[in-house]
Amino acid sequence: KHIVNSLRFIHEKLHIFIKWFQKMIPFYIILVLEKIIKESNMKQYFKALLAEQTEMALATSVKDIPNVRIVNFYYDEETKKLFFISFKNSHKIQELAINNRIALTTVPKGDGRYVRIQGRVKESQLSIEDIRSVFVQKYPYYQDIIEQHSNSLQLFEVSFSDAFLVLDNNQVEKIKL
Repeated sequence: KHIVNSLRFIHEKLHIFIKWFQKMIPFYIILVLEKIIKESNMKQYFKALLAEQTEMALATSVKDIPNVRIVNFYYDEETKKLFFISFKNSHKIQELAINNRIALTTVPKGDGRYVRIQGRVKESQLSIEDIRSVFVQKYPYYQDIIEQHSNSLQLFEVSFSDAFLVLDNNQVEKIKL
């Protein structure tokens, strides 16, 4: 009799648990779907912000001496790389040859939102001519710069696996690429 009572007790508790679990499954599915939608929206916002913003503060460091400068950039959604152009003999290029690890932040406009990235820089396999049209579309004055200094310019690309979308002081979203 004791065993039968114990089995009834377990059966009742199991039955209660199953009913609770059945109610929670839709709730869990909703949470997962909300997370997927939020991540998708954040990625779209990330791409839009990189398309809209025109400057980034690029930070380098050599022998524990940091340096930062403002550069123009283009983000390519297909390759998930960020590109910038620099003069070949600049101090920045010398620093990147020593240490290719960088940090950057886009320079916020108006609403104060920006993107933060840590990554690695290398000279791009693409030529400046390969991406000329997208740079000129984003920065029309680059047409003259490229025409006048094409032999003195070098194209670089930043590789990174994730970024931080800073929406305000209390909301920072990590974006996985």
